[in-house]
Amino acid sequence: MRRVTLFSLPPPPPGLTHIEVTVGALVEVIHAFTITNPENVSLAAKLYMQMLLSQVSTVGTSTNVCSLTKLLRQRVECYIGHLIKLSGFT
Repeated sequence: MRRVTLFSLPPPPPGLTHIEVTVGALVEVIHAFTITNPENVSLAAKLYMQMLLSQVSTVGTSTNVCSLTKLLRQRVECYIGHLIKLSGFT
């Protein structure tokens, strides 16, 4: 049995190899700019649409998953925070 080490693996192909992680980071950055300055909402919408309509299916799918996860996660956190305030646990 041949032992596999880091140096025995072939080099990765050129370009982006971890598209999902890169798209997730871009979604986080776009979202952060939108939160800090609401005037960036139209630009963020344009960027999201370009990413969603990308010809590379991995980019579109990753954008969809990351942006929906980001949106839903904030709603749940806001809802839980609202319930905590209503219950009097502060």
